[in-house]
Amino acid sequence: MVRLNIANFFVVCFLSLQGCRQRPGDADTLVIFSASSLVDVLKSLKPEFEKLYPGYHLALNFAGSQVLRLQIEEGASADFFFSASKRHVTILEKKDLVEEPFLLAYNSLCLVVPWKNPAGIKSIYDLVKPVRLVIANPEVPAGRYTRELFAATSKNQNNNFENMVLNNIVSQENNVRLVRAKVELNEADAAIVYCSDATTSNKIKRIPLPEAIDTMVSYFGARTTSGKKSLQAHAWLNFMKTRNADRIFKRFGFTPIVKQ
Repeated sequence: MVRLNIANFFVVCFLSLQGCRQRPGDADTLVIFSASSLVDVLKSLKPEFEKLYPGYHLALNFAGSQVLRLQIEEGASADFFFSASKRHVTILEKKDLVEEPFLLAYNSLCLVVPWKNPAGIKSIYDLVKPVRLVIANPEVPAGRYTRELFAATSKNQNNNFENMVLNNIVSQENNVRLVRAKVELNEADAAIVYCSDATTSNKIKRIPLPEAIDTMVSYFGARTTSGKKSLQAHAWLNFMKTRNADRIFKRFGFTPIVKQ
């Protein structure tokens, strides 16, 4: 009889400890994995969402889209994935790890230089000169978009622009914020970043790109199939369609378009 009571005691203790591992409020927290270029937008949206929906919370995780995709493939817990490229959400969709992707927002590419512009760069065509150029690596959406930009510019000029510019690359970074940091620290003479990143730093100067070259970038979002917070997820999607959310996206240089 005594042994049974002791066994029951340990079972109760074990269940109590298990319950303590889940912090109060975790069930009402949405985990969002997002491309690092959306950090300013989402950090501004977070308090507005939590104010509109008391008791609901956002947990934000930022990295390069390709890194976040791999984390989700390896079983990382997330409710939403926001990517700077449809490619990464499409890969997850084919593996049944996310639901059908939706168009989140538009962005565009920008050429940036240090504020004092020591290399005297006046246009993208000056990148063929001996300059220190930094871009994102090919696996990062920004890196792929950048190479498409160089190819389009070369085709537009009908010359060897693309190869000459690629020879001036001194560093390739894993996300666009690291690319921008190289210019801010004067470790690069120029870089290609998203225009949204160019609007949030007073240490860099934006150099206009030719109007004939399309630099439109599409961001996509998707709910993960492992996310079970349906009420919170619907609340978040509804909030993303509000005027307040629209205003915040625009403030940071994005054109918001949330479609389900």
